[in-house]
Order: sequence, then C-alpha cells, then structure tokens
Amino acid sequence: MLTLFLRSAQQRHVGVASTVVAAALLLSACAGGGESVGTEPTVEPPVLEIVDATPSELTGVGPEFEKPIMLDIPEGSNSFHIEFDCEGPGEFVVQFGNMWEATAGSHRGECSTSSDFAWPITESFRSTLRIVVHDEASWTLRPTFSPMAFISDQAIGDDCAAFIPVVSDLSNADFGYRYYNAVDEDEWRERVALATAELDALVSSAESELKDVFAEVRATLGTDVGMALDSAYDAITTVHTACSRNHTAVYYISEFGG
Repeated sequence: MLTLFLRSAQQRHVGVASTVVAAALLLSACAGGGESVGTEPTVEPPVLEIVDATPSELTGVGPEFEKPIMLDIPEGSNSFHIEFDCEGPGEFVVQFGNMWEATAGSHRGECSTSSDFAWPITESFRSTLRIVVHDEASWTLRPTFSPMAFISDQAIGDDCAAFIPVVSDLSNADFGYRYYNAVDEDEWRERVALATAELDALVSSAESELKDVFAEVRATLGTDVGMALDSAYDAITTVHTACSRNHTAVYYISEFGG
C-alpha cells in the first residue's frame, strides 16, 4: 500500500472519506499508545479544513484532453486531491498540471473502479486537468484542495530513482536489437546479464514496498532475444504506478534514436 497522501485528510469537515492512498499514512501518523508516566502528553495535530474546489464535482462521458478542465486554486493551497469514479470499458488516465512542470503527474487505472489521487502544488502550478478515457466511459471527479503539503515517501522515491538505470539498460538492449540493428544477439545477452545483475542488487538494497515488485520484475524477465521487458510488463507498470503516486519521475535513458 502506498504511504502517501495529505496530512489534512485525517480530519475532513466536508465529510468526504479519504481512502486507498491515505490508509497507510493515517496508520503511521496516528499509531501509538497512550501517555506513559514521565512523558509529555501527545499533542494533537491542528485540524485544517479541506477546501472544496469550484466546481465541487465534475462529470462527463469520454475524454477531456484537447480541452482541459481548469480549476481555480484557493489561496494558500499546497496540495490537491481528487476522488475519481469511472464506469465503462478500458483504462483511464488523469493528468493534473502541465507536463513541463516538475510537479505535474499522471495517474492511471482500470475503469469501473474508484480511485484517490493527490498532487503537490507550487507557486507556478497551473490547475490544468485532463482526463483520458474510452469514448463510452462515464466518469465523476470530486476535487479538493488543502493548505497542507503533499507528503511523498522518501524510500519509494529513492527506489524509483535506482530503478531508472536498470530499466534503461534493459530497454536499450531490447530496442537496440529490435529496432535499431545496433545490438546483435551476443551483445543483447551481455547487456541483459549486466542489467539483471543490477536488478538483483536493487532487489537486495530496496527499502520500500517496491522491493517485492522489483523481485517480480526479475522473476518475469523474458529470455527471448530482444524481448527481455515484454514478459515483465505488468510488474514494470506496477513500479511506474507506485512512483507516479509518489510523484517521483521514472523514465528511460535512451541510448538509441536521438
């Protein structure tokens, strides 16, 4: 379970329950026993009201990408949260912010589910909201803002960063062989062997919940020449999803194609 969300989601005056991504944070933030002799009493965190966005609920059928939704950001907001329900075929993608902004991010999942997502807000942040769904899929989005900062998980961030060179090496081996004729079969095997050793080291050193996912990537790597990553697609997607929720960038460092 991802350990990130907004601290202010612990106390919500408007009555919208924080679920999914909030659960682990709430447990870690609120856990602990009663007062013990000789210690100071636990200080309760301040109750900060979450502010409804305008409008407070959005609905639609099909994508809203070419004409993005613009939301007014209340003054003093430092984080943004949405509850997203989707009914229909296929997957969805929800993007908040412009792609060139460091805090912009996309979240995805399967329609016919309910999801919670959160984003940090900076001074230069623009509340551009895009939704990509199947043309026949209907969706409902409930946005809120908070003065509390977005809290990312440092361990997940570190593991996401460590995954970049590994997946880049595997990707370059596959793409160099399949698309650019720059890697022959022997070199492909050498590259994959080195990348696999890097992945083994990452499985051993990872300190977040991604440790088990990295092990799954390792276990499902393909052995067909030029197809190392194909069999591990689901596990790699899980890594990307976790890193995206943590707002930690994961990307491929491409060796071929300019």
